[in-house]
Amino acid sequence: MDKVVNDSKFVGVIGPAFSGESAAVGDRLDQAGLPFITPSATDDALSTHGWTHWFRGVGDNSDEAKPAGQYIENVLKPNCTFVASDGSAYGKGLASIVESNLAGDAIIPVKPEQDVQPAQKSYLDLVTKVKASGCTAFFYGGYSPEAGLIRKQLTGLNPPKPITILGGDGIKDDTFLSTAGTAGEGTLSVCPCSDIASSTDPVAQKFVSDYKAKYSTDPGIYAAEGWDIAQMYIAAMKAGKTNRQSITDFITNLQGFHGLTKDYTFQPNGELFPTSRTMFVYQDKSGAWAYLGDAATLVAGG
Repeated sequence: MDKVVNDSKFVGVIGPAFSGESAAVGDRLDQAGLPFITPSATDDALSTHGWTHWFRGVGDNSDEAKPAGQYIENVLKPNCTFVASDGSAYGKGLASIVESNLAGDAIIPVKPEQDVQPAQKSYLDLVTKVKASGCTAFFYGGYSPEAGLIRKQLTGLNPPKPITILGGDGIKDDTFLSTAGTAGEGTLSVCPCSDIASSTDPVAQKFVSDYKAKYSTDPGIYAAEGWDIAQMYIAAMKAGKTNRQSITDFITNLQGFHGLTKDYTFQPNGELFPTSRTMFVYQDKSGAWAYLGDAATLVAGG
């Protein structure tokens, strides 16, 4: 971090990727005048620090939580919903909003949020509580290593009724799939990450093709959003903006910058305008994340 902040040759950052690390280093990056654009950190609080060089290229936890709660209410229609998180800035923030939204709507009963410690080898206490609750829906705010293990151990308890787990973007990766194994079947993720692999846009298709040629796999979560951010920096430099402040000003003034995943226009607080903050739903099907559609359409019954 010292090298990036103190070396004037560094004129921009793609990231940080996670909410906790964004909060930890945001003040230093902003005070150094470094533009930093996250492709993936979703904690709502990040936009409240008053940073003038920070931008977010996706929606926030509230954007994820609203359709997650609506999906539970309108599509899953469980008898009740159990909520838990890993206590992180991202996970707890997301789970708390989902719980609050469900409680406020008062359509589906919701159990008070439970917190667990990440990086444990067993979550037997938690999954026992989930089973005992009798709820057929379980929202988990956290990341894939824990979510995959929780899913596997919950299935191992043989609950009397199937329990659908729904999480945010933090669970949508290969780590969840490999950790949960066959127990992960049917697990859902609400994510601001676009389904770039199935795009019909020729430019997006070339990105996917080039990515697969280099890495022998489809682009991972937020790969395309990261690419979009890189293109913003390249566009700034082509426009002759080569120092930190001029690049920040260039990003601030973008209007409808066309990327692989969306058109980017930022508000004064660094957030995207709401029209660009679309949420998508994915499901673990046969050991792979399958795209189900945009959340708003699915919730509306489309």
